[in-house]
Amino acid sequence: MWKIIKDLFEKKGSNVIDPFNGIGSTLVACKNLGWYGTGIDLSKEYCEISKERIGDSESISIINGDSFRVIKKIRRWVIWSLFDIATILGYS
Repeated sequence: MWKIIKDLFEKKGSNVIDPFNGIGSTLVACKNLGWYGTGIDLSKEYCEISKERIGDSESISIINGDSFRVIKKIRRWVIWSLFDIATILGYS
């Protein structure tokens, strides 16, 4: 699955936000691809597991909280990330 996404959107330094991070599989893929990633999850336990899986990385952020509230606070970043995707796909 990530191979398909990588081939469609590959752009080193891309930003990904995962509002339902779970144990961090999306963020592991981001780290491996050299992308920036932010994962949000309500479960403190899952956030800890995710941090353990990713290790030390300046390009990955893990936030324990309510996705809707967090995204509302960082909405400008999310809009620019969507603009990046639209640019990659040729919609801009």
